Amino acid sequence: MDQQGEIVGLFPNVLARKVWNEGNKFNLDMKHLFYQIEEKFPMDSTSFNLTDHYYTSYNKVLDKQLIEYDEMKPFVNFLSDNVRKLNDFMGFTKEHEFTIKDMWFAINRKGSYHETHTHTPSIWSGVYYVEAHEDDASLNFFSPAISDNHWASNVINEYNDFNTTQVSFKPSTSMLNIFPGYLKHSVAQQRHERDRIAISFNIV
Repeated sequence: MDQQGEIVGLFPNVLARKVWNEGNKFNLDMKHLFYQIEEKFPMDSTSFNLTDHYYTSYNKVLDKQLIEYDEMKPFVNFLSDNVRKLNDFMGFTKEHEFTIKDMWFAINRKGSYHETHTHTPSIWSGVYYVEAHEDDASLNFFSPAISDNHWASNVINEYNDFNTTQVSFKPSTSMLNIFPGYLKHSVAQQRHERDRIAISFNIV
């Protein structure tokens, strides 16, 4: 564009990411708790997204909601603090009381994956990695405005923020990701024998 014109990015989407530097003890406690829950409440034929390679507390009847476990309090405080900061950045009203509507954990084992989906009508959704490595399954986001075939592949010489339809992020232990509930996302297939353990949530 020449000096008399400009290129404007319209309606950007937001992804907030932060490493919890004090999360090591919490992560160890959660691994112990989650494996206990898996043993006590095994998957069955009515479980959500049943697979031999995957365990989730989503839609499972536990002895209490995950967020109600005392061990979860440090994470809930960390999450709430960062949601408040994100809301301020977004210019949201302080009169709306943002609430954690759902919270669940997932243990992804070799062969497991999550197909593309959204978390509407939640305002915010997100994931925190209790245990993950950079070569574990990536978190993939898809443009809500551009279809996969909008730009013909032979037209694009170099991908950038304006023409890409997908952005992927490698997981890492203690990393928190918060994103709009409408944003399409997926998890690639886990290709390693080790477990990838994460906490997910919806905020309204």
